[in-house]
Amino acid sequence: MMKQETLSPEQDMVNELLSIVQIFSARLYGLRSYKKELKHALSDKDPH
Repeated sequence: MMKQETLSPEQDMVNELLSIVQIFSARLYGLRSYKKELKHALSDKDPH
């Protein structure tokens, strides 16, 4: 069961915005890692 907290609308909005920022920063971090892996894989296949 989820804990029910009574938050003001401002507190609720801040929590929502922080969640959004956290999700997007994690997604960017993942894309950065993927880009490094892709670059490394392509450089291994490059005959030059």
